[in-house]
Amino acid sequence: YTLRPMNADPSHPIRLPIPGMEKTGVIAFRDLPDVAVMEDAAALLSFAEADPMARPASTGAVGYCMSGRYAINAAARFPSQVRAAASIYGVRLVMDEPDSPHVVCATSKAELYFACAETDRWMPTDQIDVLKASLAGQPVKAEVEVFPGTEHGFAFPQRPVYRKAAAEQHWERLNTLFRRNLG
Repeated sequence: YTLRPMNADPSHPIRLPIPGMEKTGVIAFRDLPDVAVMEDAAALLSFAEADPMARPASTGAVGYCMSGRYAINAAARFPSQVRAAASIYGVRLVMDEPDSPHVVCATSKAELYFACAETDRWMPTDQIDVLKASLAGQPVKAEVEVFPGTEHGFAFPQRPVYRKAAAEQHWERLNTLFRRNLG
């Protein structure tokens, strides 16, 4: 699949080079390599740089669930552009991989925010503790917040685990993060 925003330069397509997707139209998250997502992020940032109405040096990234990992990795990969990034109940944030967010976030110049559910089988407490420990003593400005009484997916009203107070609080934190760093 190739996506081209309206008026986009054809030499900078946003590609979705996903093996197997041409057959089924769906893909398992584990099969979507970070490098492919970062290539697409680079294309998006390049497109924004060419737009006189955009401010590409003041970019924010946010990801929920599986895309939380990508938001943090984008902040590390594009430090001159991504000024703030947030992972909301992100998954695969602590992995035994060189591009694991808990490793690469130390190189980010962006302010980072991690909103975690208290109960999350995809990001259990022991992984949250590893994430916090990896950030301690690093030069990166980051906050890891655990929302008491919540489960993975708490911010979406359509889900049975929705918690209105936590959802509103995470939106407040996210908006404040972006206002503070993006102007």
